[in-house]
Amino acid sequence: MKWIKDSVYGDVQIDSLVEELIDTPQMQRLRRLSQIPFANLVYPGANHTRFEHSLGVYYLTEKFCNYAGIKGELAQIMKLYGLLHDVGHTAFPHVLEHILIEKADMTHEDVGLKIIEKSQISDILKANGYEPRDLERVLTTPEGKAITGHLGTDRVDYLLRDSKYTGVAYGIIDVDRLMRKQMVRNGQLVLDISGLSSAEYLLIARFMMFASVYNHKTKATASLMIDKAVTRALEEDTISVNDIITLDDWSLSFKLINAGGETGKLVKDIMNRNLYKRVFEKRLKDFKNWLFLGGMTRKQMRTIEREIAEDAGVSDLDVIFYIPTPWFRKLSIKVWYKDDIYNIREISLISRILNEAQWDYMYVYVLSKKDVMERVKPHAERVMKAIEEERL
Repeated sequence: MKWIKDSVYGDVQIDSLVEELIDTPQMQRLRRLSQIPFANLVYPGANHTRFEHSLGVYYLTEKFCNYAGIKGELAQIMKLYGLLHDVGHTAFPHVLEHILIEKADMTHEDVGLKIIEKSQISDILKANGYEPRDLERVLTTPEGKAITGHLGTDRVDYLLRDSKYTGVAYGIIDVDRLMRKQMVRNGQLVLDISGLSSAEYLLIARFMMFASVYNHKTKATASLMIDKAVTRALEEDTISVNDIITLDDWSLSFKLINAGGETGKLVKDIMNRNLYKRVFEKRLKDFKNWLFLGGMTRKQMRTIEREIAEDAGVSDLDVIFYIPTPWFRKLSIKVWYKDDIYNIREISLISRILNEAQWDYMYVYVLSKKDVMERVKPHAERVMKAIEEERL
């Protein structure tokens, strides 16, 4: 047995199997993937990585298994999945996820399972009596929701960890009570009604982290810029989809910079915090047709960008149109109350209020390079007015 000193939980104990897995290139790559890409442009301490998050999920999954009385092979496989759950992330996690979906019809979870099957991770698992597919089967069990669900160990760890490293005061979660109050009933993982307040605290923490950190305008601007650079580089065959899966944040950035051209300059600007500026800003709910705008697809947004850029006589790389994605779309938290199962929205007024309140924090932006702001601004305003009046 070995001990790892974690900044959130203190001493985390690992066995020889976990140590072997940690030392694989696939896990070590996570040291070079930011947990919250570009949050450090706003919160200088936010330099934590997917690697330490993965260790945290392993630790919390072990804690859950102990509380739930889950032992033997199921407990070990759950812990291993918690450790390995992020190995399929692209460079700049979540920022480039849509490219995987659009180009390869896969999520990072799908990629992760393939990596586990085809890398030395598979050899290590087999040498210790496990099959890679065992980890995939965890996702089909009720207990698997204890890792991946809305109250799961993945979510609990990133909220605690992100709050700590950004320095914001929103990561107040009663972890032990939240885990003690989850159990399997009627083939589903449920939260006992006595643990409802702990779940509500988590939902509030998540809400505030999205409002203040994950959707912060500066972080969002840098994320949109790297997305634009990578998308253009893929169109020009400067990089491949495989690159965003196998490279890390820094090696992908330097590959784009070394390729030169507009995309290389764009990445340099991000690294030097020379970010696009807002030429249009309006709260989403202040649009008459805000529900339509809130459901706009990425393809529709790119079309609007091109129209604004064409009217202004600038490159479409110079313009970004942005609407945050709703973060409380569906809450599949099951609550055990009076010997029956309810969705949390049937039980908790707070969960319903948060679902409605998210719209108050969502703003529509048009962004552009600083040196073309004055050219872009009137065209952005015209196009946005036309959208509101449903002439586009």
